[in-house]
Order: sequence, then structure tokens, then C-alpha cells
Amino acid sequence: MRPILLLVEEDKSFLEAILSVLSTDDFQIVISPAAEAEEFFKRLFPDLILLGTDLSREEGLKLARQMQQVAETFSVPIVLITTEVDARNASLVAGFTEVIIRPFSLTDLPDKINHILFRRFYPQIRKTHNPITGLPGYEDFREQLSYLFSFARRYRRHFSLVMVQIENWTEAKTSMAEEKKNQVLREVANRLKQNVKSLDLVMQYSEGEFAVLLPMTGNSGVKVVVRRLEHTMGRLPVKFLNGTQKTVTLFFGGAAYSRQQKSPNEIFILAEEHLRL
Repeated sequence: MRPILLLVEEDKSFLEAILSVLSTDDFQIVISPAAEAEEFFKRLFPDLILLGTDLSREEGLKLARQMQQVAETFSVPIVLITTEVDARNASLVAGFTEVIIRPFSLTDLPDKINHILFRRFYPQIRKTHNPITGLPGYEDFREQLSYLFSFARRYRRHFSLVMVQIENWTEAKTSMAEEKKNQVLREVANRLKQNVKSLDLVMQYSEGEFAVLLPMTGNSGVKVVVRRLEHTMGRLPVKFLNGTQKTVTLFFGGAAYSRQQKSPNEIFILAEEHLRL
């Protein structure tokens, strides 16, 4: 399942330009006529509203107020794309998640959307990360797992968890110098980030174990991710600064959220069980 974008744009030529830069592999895009935007929203319950309208026109102002109210009521981010903003509309504009003034670089739009969605999926993340890997740690993991569990229940969305373990890490690290140990951890962290999507979050569960949260990913999707990680990272070569090399074996275990689960700990336990199969 991909994040659902509700796209409301009155200018048809600009609508086509927007669609040309938004990958349908990353987003499920639904286009709504302005007159039916609220009805489309209530039927689809999107993850983000992208609203293009002219605030200098009374119809545009009315649409902006209407969609802003809907977005606020259901706690959904809304991005306004418009041609001008004057002092009379300052209070209205302040209520949008982000305002983009035309003209702007369309190629920047996917990154802007991903940034907003990232904040929507991961509002619990702190600024203090592991000093070696740069990843959020155990406390962030527990809080974010609980948040995504509640988010999935409330909005009827999928999410999955992948646990990643370095084989025999407790024993292996005793035979390595501190810098080599740190280099192994950094390499695993960096390769994990490179092999998941921009909206997936890599975290450090413990020194030798990592976690990847995958919003909008269900049971079939997490199986694909685990197989891909096993293929690309199951045997991970790490080159040290002195020219030597060590091959690290990684184990992966994934589990998907289901409405039958009563607590976020259930998905964690299931992923840990799959890790050891």
C-alpha cells in the first residue's frame, strides 16, 4: 500500500505537470474535481492533500477554507499551491502544513511531500541519535512502534517491522578493535538506509541489532523487503581502513501489523521469532 495523495488542482495543464514528477510507484494519486474534493476526501481518507487554487478568486478562497477545515478535523497534512498570498489571506495561509508559491521547481515536489509524510509517520523521533551509527535508538524505537500501531488502527493503514541481527555479535566484537567494531556498525546502518525506501525508518534496537519500520507496507510487502535484504546484505563485506576485510552475516525477520494484534509488542515478538527461524 502506498501513501494516498488527494490532488485537487484547477489548472489542468499544471495538473499534468505535477503528475509528471510524482511517481505512481511511490504514491497512490487520486485526482478530484474542486467541487467534489470534500466528498473524495471522506471516501478515501488520504495521507496528504495537495491543493492547487487561486486565492485571488472568491471560489479559490472558498475551496481553500473548506479543505483546510477538513484537513484540520481529521489531522491530515495539506499543502497549498497558489500564485499569490497577500496580507488579507495571511491567517488562512498560516493554517496549511506548507504553502508553495508558483512558479517553483516541480522537481522539488516529491521531496517536499516525502518530508511532510515522514513527519506524519514519525512525530515521536528525538534529535539524539546513536553517536556511532547516527540512528535513533531503543527508546525512540519503542515509542515510534507504539505510535505507528495506534496510527494504523486509527487510519486503517498497514505497517511492518523488520528486525536485523548481526550474527554472534557479542562474541565477534570482543575480537575487534574499537574502531573496527564501530566501522562494522556504521556499514550495516548505512547499507540498511540505502536498501529501504525514503519513508522507511532504520533504527538501532541494541548494539548488534537494528530495526526497520515500514509504514504503508503489509504482509506481502514486508516479505519482499526481507528477501531483498537477505539477497543484498545477508553476507556483508566490510573493508577496514588498514586494508583488511571482514564478512558480516546478517539475519532478518519481518512481521506485519494486523487488526487482530492487541499491542505493538505482538508485532515485535513476531518479527523476533521470524529472525530466529
